[in-house]
Amino acid sequence: MWFTQPLKVQQLTISGYFMRTSDGDELGKFYFWGLVFDQPPETIVSALPNVKWQQDGHNYIVEPMIKRVGDKAWQPNTGAASGIAPGKNSVEKLAMLESSGGKSQLLCTLQGNVTDVDLLPLRPDLKGNHK
Repeated sequence: MWFTQPLKVQQLTISGYFMRTSDGDELGKFYFWGLVFDQPPETIVSALPNVKWQQDGHNYIVEPMIKRVGDKAWQPNTGAASGIAPGKNSVEKLAMLESSGGKSQLLCTLQGNVTDVDLLPLRPDLKGNHK
């Protein structure tokens, strides 16, 4: 969704909002949502120096967390990597920054064996049949 009037925050221009869901069958469900910036990822990283960015190839990830079936709490996910789905009996959450079509997307993602217990605290707008 593109904003009629882009938002200016310091030297950054936010021009839209992105949201996508998909069902990967045995790979699990994938939820992505976030902001579209007009600047390249490196400009965003520089503008947000307090964020603990981890470079992953040409992309960046932030605070990857994982929860395996039966776990009550999220744990740091030291094995997170762009383009790789979480294990069959786990759910992963993180923020990622990537270049897309000359712009950048700063996205939150929840993916894998996603349950309402994991999804609804992050996305209460998806309660009921909106998933």
